[in-house]
Amino acid sequence: MQFIDVMAGTEQEVRREEVRDASRQEVKTVTVVGYARQSEQELQKRKKTIDEQAAKIAALVRSQEWNLSTMYQDIAEPGDNLQRPALLEILARHDFEILIVDTTDRLARTKKDLDFLIAFLDKLGITCVAATWSMDYLAQYVRHYYRTKGNKIYALLDQGEF
Repeated sequence: MQFIDVMAGTEQEVRREEVRDASRQEVKTVTVVGYARQSEQELQKRKKTIDEQAAKIAALVRSQEWNLSTMYQDIAEPGDNLQRPALLEILARHDFEILIVDTTDRLARTKKDLDFLIAFLDKLGITCVAATWSMDYLAQYVRHYYRTKGNKIYALLDQGEF
């Protein structure tokens, strides 16, 4: 009887690992786009540089064995509005599955703008992932949004796959 319980548990573990492997492979075949933004003030102070952000995005892409198709940049653009040239180009595209930013505040600085962006992207089947997670409420909000929707990317994130 004890032997059967051990075997049943082992079979369940094997099945879970097979599902995890299948999910991991499915996610690795996606098209990824990166986005970096540096405000005028950050540019003058040499803070949150485009190169630093791009390096963090590239590191996440490499760690997941994804392929970064395009890296978009908005330089000297404030984060308090969505009228940014590179961001508007991204929103006009519908041929990618993951948008990676260094931190959530690079995409939007207000919950209202973030709500609009992630809902818009989600309707297109696009997931937004931050390369650097923080305890910032907007970063946590994004994670919560995708977790409650059962998003595959965030399911792997929660399993420690990222």
